[in-house]
Amino acid sequence: MRRECARFAYLDLLRFALSLAVLVYHFFYFGPRCGVLPADGALDVPALALFLFAVEAFFILSGFVIVLSAANRDPLDFAIARLTRLGPCLLVCGSITFICLTLWPYPPTPGVGFKSYIATILVVPLVRYGGVDWSLWSLKYELLFYGLVFLGLCGRSVIPIGPRSAITLMLAAEGATLAARILAQSHSFQFGSYFIAGVVLYAARTRRMSWPSMGPLLVILFPMLAIESWWEINRVNRMLGLPEWSAWSGAWIAAGLIALVGVSVLSDGARLGYPARSLIQKLGRVSYPLYVLHQLFGYWLINRMAASVPLWQAQVITSLIVVGMAWWIAMVLEPPLQRGYRKCGFVLVAFLRRALPEGRRIARGGSLSYRAASASAAVPAQPGGRAG
Repeated sequence: MRRECARFAYLDLLRFALSLAVLVYHFFYFGPRCGVLPADGALDVPALALFLFAVEAFFILSGFVIVLSAANRDPLDFAIARLTRLGPCLLVCGSITFICLTLWPYPPTPGVGFKSYIATILVVPLVRYGGVDWSLWSLKYELLFYGLVFLGLCGRSVIPIGPRSAITLMLAAEGATLAARILAQSHSFQFGSYFIAGVVLYAARTRRMSWPSMGPLLVILFPMLAIESWWEINRVNRMLGLPEWSAWSGAWIAAGLIALVGVSVLSDGARLGYPARSLIQKLGRVSYPLYVLHQLFGYWLINRMAASVPLWQAQVITSLIVVGMAWWIAMVLEPPLQRGYRKCGFVLVAFLRRALPEGRRIARGGSLSYRAASASAAVPAQPGGRAG
């Protein structure tokens, strides 16, 4: 396990960099331009528009890491691992955001409803309802992908499907959806091609497929990525009243995303020294609370501070505060909460497996025992998720 984590150390570094990119995008580009922060806080740096795609890079990472983490798990173990990864962070960060924005509202920062708070701490309702932070929109697509992987794990003992067949089926489904949106002249965005790109990188990194056999799949996948990237950048530009980009922009954005994530996936982090790997792993753990906490809580804090200090100082100080809080949450609060979630999950699963024939049948793939799962709590978490 430790050797496997070391091999993918660069993914943790990329996750932290992407979380910082999302923070910079929201504090210095999107927030001032959409009216949530004072307009003079916007940096006149056109390249910041591309930081929007840090979330799409997270989706590619999730496609890789979630399939990697599911490879040697049965469905119920996989579900517990995902809930243990998401639940504690959403509980802590969602509670901080809800309490601050509800008890001490400060316009123009929007408020947060109790329904959104409940959806956040229960995790699964985020598929249907919005969370306490605007950034949680991405968890809808993450959870849907988790559900797809869960169903695949449930069915693999009945209908074994190889990597090439699985990727082909996902491409066919995404292609049909994309074609339907084009025919309906609807540029709604579903992000499926990014997750598929991550699965393709998984097949390449683990040598489940040869590069020549992946060639036709990449020829089909890349135009999907380009079209959806072009739609997304122009959707946001229209929202902010900015000029639209050309169709070719989608191609080089897609190429950049694949290159960025691909280099991190294919690089061997085991060559790094232990101190560097340890620091990078901690930064990777910080990335998820940083992403979940930063947006509305950050807007609220910037607006309050801007009443007494220059706006740029409020933006910089808030950025440092949010990063520090995310570090504290990841290092201090999350570990005991994750152990508690994991214990509760395995107690529940053990009960279901004894009570339901279906549970015993699903578990035939070789479940982790409760004792092994508890012992694994001491092992550093694998890279992945948020986005993994």
